[in-house]
Amino acid sequence: MSTETAPRYIRLNVELIVELTDEGELKAAALEQLKADTEVSEEARAEAIAALESDPADALSYFIDPFAVVNEAPGIELVEVGWDGEVAEYDPEAEEDEEA
Repeated sequence: MSTETAPRYIRLNVELIVELTDEGELKAAALEQLKADTEVSEEARAEAIAALESDPADALSYFIDPFAVVNEAPGIELVEVGWDGEVAEYDPEAEEDEEA
């Protein structure tokens, strides 16, 4: 029998790179989702609108559901959530060269 205890917490790091094909469409959809959110105060909504209109990464964050990532995993409870996004320089051909 092992005297070691199992870890109580696991930090899951996931990196996604997405291609922005229509910034206007993304921002408009994020704005609609934000307007429909009844749990956001008017002050927070105004700040969020300014952020999503100036940065497509902020607009994308309105479609991220971290609960969905772990929702069906047995034996866990989501304790803390945080994520951010940023516009990134990305060259798919350079990524392929590194893997070769």
